[in-house]
Amino acid sequence: MAHMNDIQKYFIEEFIEDFQAQRMGRRELVRRAVLTMGGVATAAAALRQSTRALAAAPAYVSIAGARPGNMSEPEQQQGRTAGTLPPAERTTDHVVSPDDPAISAAMVSFPGPVGTVRGYLARPAAAGSYPAVVVIHENRGLYEPNMDIARRFAKLGFVALAVDLLSRAGGTEQFASDPQAAGGALGQLGGDAPAADALAAVTYLKAHPSVNGNIGATGYCFGGGVVWRMGMRGGADLKAIVPHYGPPPPVDEVPNLRAAALGVYAELDTRINSQSESLAEALRAAGKTWEFWTAPAANHAFFNNTGQSYNPEGAREAWQRTIAWFDRFLVTTPRSLPATGDGSLEG
Repeated sequence: MAHMNDIQKYFIEEFIEDFQAQRMGRRELVRRAVLTMGGVATAAAALRQSTRALAAAPAYVSIAGARPGNMSEPEQQQGRTAGTLPPAERTTDHVVSPDDPAISAAMVSFPGPVGTVRGYLARPAAAGSYPAVVVIHENRGLYEPNMDIARRFAKLGFVALAVDLLSRAGGTEQFASDPQAAGGALGQLGGDAPAADALAAVTYLKAHPSVNGNIGATGYCFGGGVVWRMGMRGGADLKAIVPHYGPPPPVDEVPNLRAAALGVYAELDTRINSQSESLAEALRAAGKTWEFWTAPAANHAFFNNTGQSYNPEGAREAWQRTIAWFDRFLVTTPRSLPATGDGSLEG
C-alpha cells in the first residue's frame, strides 16, 4: 500500500479523475504521479490504491447539510460587488486591474515556520483599518488569477493576502516552464506544511497597520483543503473561512474549529462531495457555525475563470455568498442572518 500524505492523496485522485474524463493522457497521468510521489514505484502504488478507492465511491452524492438556500442574500450583494463579479465568460483578463487607483497591491514577504514566505498583498488605497482575508491558490501555485481575487477583495474594502505556498520550494516562478511540476513540489512539502505557512500569513496580517484584527481565509481546490486545515488549527485568530471544493480536514480536528465556515461545492464534483459527507456530519455534531452551499450544474474548479470548468453563474453566486459571509463575520457592523437549530446558517 502506498503511503501518501493528505496533499498527495488529493492530487493523485484528481489526476485519475482527469484521466478518466479524458482531460489528460496516460503519459501525463504517470508523469504527474511521479512528480507528486517522488518515484516511479511509489507513483505506481499510489495510482493503483487511489483507482480502487475512487471505483468504490458513490456515483452521485448530495452533501448532507447542503441546501440551495434562498437567493435574497446574493441578490442583496449585487450592488456591493459591482465591478468585482466574476466575468460572464471564460477569460484571462483582469477583473480588477493592478493599476486600479482605489487599491494598492505588491509582493511582500514575511516569516514562516521554516523560512521566508512570499505573497501578494492587495489593500484599499485609502488610509484606514480594514478586515483581512488570506487567499490560498490551487495546485499550480500563485498565479495572476489568485492575485486578481486578492484585488477584488481590496476593491470591496478588505486587505487580502494571496500566499505563495511554494515559497519553501523557491517560489511559484521556479515552475514557470512546467506549471504542472508545481503540484509535485507541493506534494513533497508534507501534509502539514501548507497550512502552517498559510497561518504565518494570518500572523503577518494581525500585525499589519491596515488590518483591524478581523481575519478570514478562502481557497480553491487544493487551497480549499488548506483553508479547512487553517480553520481547525488557527484558533481564535481566524473568524471566518470559505473553502471552495477542497478536500476535508481530519474529522477528529473539527472540535477545534473556531471560525464560521461556509463550504462551497459543485453539484457534479462527486469525488469531493463524497469525501465531505463525514465533515458535514462532524460539523453538525460539534455544534459549529457552518453552511455548505452547492453550485447547481457546476463541476470542480468552477470558480476559476481561466479554466475549462469555469461556470459563470455558479462563480458569481459563490462570490456574492463569499462576500456576504465575510461581511457578516469580519465587518464591524455585519448584516444579521437567521440561524437554524443545528448550528448551520441559512444563506
